[in-house]
Amino acid sequence: MKKIKILITVSIALFISAVSAQEEAYVSVNSLGFEVSSLEGLKTINWDDMLTVFEENSAQDSIEVSVRVKDLKLENKYNGVINDMSVSVTGVSENKSEIIEELAQRTDKMVKILERMTK
Repeated sequence: MKKIKILITVSIALFISAVSAQEEAYVSVNSLGFEVSSLEGLKTINWDDMLTVFEENSAQDSIEVSVRVKDLKLENKYNGVINDMSVSVTGVSENKSEIIEELAQRTDKMVKILERMTK
């Protein structure tokens, strides 16, 4: 009787592992963010590379893209520091081009604001 229980347990385990091996893996990237500590870092982001990250997502997968400036030293008459400033855009994968374009525009505005602060 003990051998039958072991045989049944092993058979079930083999069946489960065979079924698991046949399932296709699906990976969805839901969030991508950049963190920089300089204005130059903001100006050199390659927006086209961001598109490739979301290529395997299904059309309705939720995504969020963001850019964050942390500990940016302002070299002006005040010599201050921006501890944290960020912009982000959310949407679904089928609109990834528009989402990334919107993030690029918001990042450009952030760069202009930070450039004014450093004068």
